Amino acid sequence: MRFVIVCCVALTIYGCGEKTQKQIESSLPASAVMPALVLTSAEIFAAFQKDIATCKSAVNTFESDHAFVLDFGDAEKRSSKPLEDFLRRASFAKSGDIQYILANLKYFEIGVTYHPTEFAIAWAKSEPIFCALTQQRLKEIEMIGESPEAWEIRVDFLDRWLADLRPPSDELDYYPEQYEEFNRFILEAAKLYSSSHRPKFLSWAKKSIEHFESQRGQLEEGAGGQTLAEQNKIIDSEVLFLRSLIEPSRTETSGVVQAASSPATPTPSNMPPPGN
Repeated sequence: MRFVIVCCVALTIYGCGEKTQKQIESSLPASAVMPALVLTSAEIFAAFQKDIATCKSAVNTFESDHAFVLDFGDAEKRSSKPLEDFLRRASFAKSGDIQYILANLKYFEIGVTYHPTEFAIAWAKSEPIFCALTQQRLKEIEMIGESPEAWEIRVDFLDRWLADLRPPSDELDYYPEQYEEFNRFILEAAKLYSSSHRPKFLSWAKKSIEHFESQRGQLEEGAGGQTLAEQNKIIDSEVLFLRSLIEPSRTETSGVVQAASSPATPTPSNMPPPGN
């Protein structure tokens, strides 16, 4: 699913535009194209699970074609032509996984990065090629309303965000904007899951507070160009934000996204979160 919008070394190739998508779908077997029907929450969740399985299988397929690896690994080529061009010209173009991806490009992000990211569903074993999912399924299922299936997709992205968020002591990857994006994503969840799934959201928020508190012992004076007090202040800000969602009567949260910040010059992450 840094998953999600800064200048980065990793270059992610997104799906094609609507016109190109229709041209691709017209050339594919009918079985590979997801029908443009109104789906239920259960059906969207099943499609999300299929997307995950396809991501895991596809990266092994990519690695099987050395010519594809070399071609796709070239940054200039990746920036000059869309993903489907690489996939359609590869030796594995007719495989089921690739046909499915071509028919459903808006749900996938495939790219190259030499930096670890928790948003990647899978990586090629010996190449820096990853497959991740966009938030498109999440948007579609949440349009229907609060449901167990919608929460399962939302919490998958929440967990990836939390795992991927860099602590203030990170010398390379910490930057305040990442916390701002993370908090916006959480605030959105708090508003959407305010009824039957409110207890699950609150449980996740409490777990997140424990995660941030556990980082205090790993902070070091001067790490990331910040004092120990400055680093703790960043964690304090994030914990306060999460507590405000758990106990809204104590802190006004309407329309507020309290981002963790630092006086240090931020260093951009190398991987944006997917699907924004």
